[in-house]
Amino acid sequence: MNATGAQFGRIANLIVADAALLRGRDLSQLRFRFEIRQTEVDTPNTMVVRVYNLTRQTANEIKTQYTTIALQVGYQGTTVEMVFSGDIKYFRDGKENAVDSFLEITAADNDLGYNYGFLNVTLGPGLTPGQVVAAASQAMGTGTDQNAVSLQSFGGAFPRGKVMFGLARIYLDQAAATANAAGARWSVQNGVLTFVSTTGYLPGEAVILTPATGLIGIPEATIDGIEARCLMNGKLKVGTQVAIQAATIVQTSTTAAQQAALLGPGMIPLPSRTNSFTTIARATSTVNLPGLPGVGVYRVAVVEHSGDTRENEWYSDITALTIDPSAPPDAAVSNGG
Repeated sequence: MNATGAQFGRIANLIVADAALLRGRDLSQLRFRFEIRQTEVDTPNTMVVRVYNLTRQTANEIKTQYTTIALQVGYQGTTVEMVFSGDIKYFRDGKENAVDSFLEITAADNDLGYNYGFLNVTLGPGLTPGQVVAAASQAMGTGTDQNAVSLQSFGGAFPRGKVMFGLARIYLDQAAATANAAGARWSVQNGVLTFVSTTGYLPGEAVILTPATGLIGIPEATIDGIEARCLMNGKLKVGTQVAIQAATIVQTSTTAAQQAALLGPGMIPLPSRTNSFTTIARATSTVNLPGLPGVGVYRVAVVEHSGDTRENEWYSDITALTIDPSAPPDAAVSNGG
């Protein structure tokens, strides 16, 4: 499991560039603040960043010449992690007060590919669902995460050919519904098409969250999952594992009947302690690490990063679902019992 190193000496690299990535502007030395929201659903992740006190010439250059934006964060002596990369949607500019002007940039991850990626292709007999995914990914202009759900797990070859005409994301929805026994979720994370099994998680080490590694306050179990805040950590990504001492989590409980009323179509019930009483998002099993007993392992479903390069704000907020760390990645998220 992966414990975060020293968390001082903040690093934030903010770059805007043209679509071909041939020209760009480094805004890292300026004051800026940002809010990022990343989820495991198929709608684009978003970032809003406000850059302060640009010259009029630089602001006009950004608005007229650049269409993509990327942000990396980290700490001195540690690896810098990409936390957002996407398409610029629109700008807002003005004055925040009598002294400070700003240029606010709103961006979405693969926004153009999600809304306009179109398939108009015919594949012959013997094609596999993996080839359908590859064609949709190409139409959306994304890479494909080979560490996510294996494309072979989408099933066998089709005996007939297939005509694909329509938005690529519709075909990705169909492919995700047939992946594995329980299906999968797809999303685009920093320009990479990522599938994660509905009952699994991405491979790799879990990020350990304790007060020594940046955990702030007390994590809480809610009807949406485990909610926790820590100092900004770029290793927290959608679909990855996070480890938290189960005994430190504030627990929320509800009866089975109440939970049934909360669940909508297609939602997965959370693990039960008994047949009549359910504890929200409690880990079904724990592991013991040196000096850290009773650690629950969870899958990150939502990550929100917020920071200001000149102020105190520098946080990552997560919502995570319980998993069984002893189970394989394709059968690990608890769904009752």
